[in-house]
Amino acid sequence: MSGFKPCLAVVASTAPISLSVTLLSLAKASTAKKWKFIFFLVCLPVVGAASFNAYWLTTTTKFERPKFIKYEHLRIRNKRFPWGDGDKTFFHNPKVNALSDGYEEDEHEELKKPKPPRRADI
Repeated sequence: MSGFKPCLAVVASTAPISLSVTLLSLAKASTAKKWKFIFFLVCLPVVGAASFNAYWLTTTTKFERPKFIKYEHLRIRNKRFPWGDGDKTFFHNPKVNALSDGYEEDEHEELKKPKPPRRADI
């Protein structure tokens, strides 16, 4: 009789493990299907709509830079920058960024400049 109890104990202990493994694999499959469904039905359309919105906003709106007002608390240069002439930041854009005394370029200068010829025109 004593040899019979351990055998039952082994059978009884392995049955819940195999059942839980089966249920876990089913749960993983349903979770994967759910997230795949969410990705294709929710995430991709949202990314597509955001991309279209960004493209549409950049092509339909015109950037107008603000009028330069010389404030004393802005553009303070206590120490010169170690590159260039020392007054421009590293990522300086002359069309957008103002220096301490105003913009470098006039807004309408780019309209006056002749455009370089295209490669097909040469």
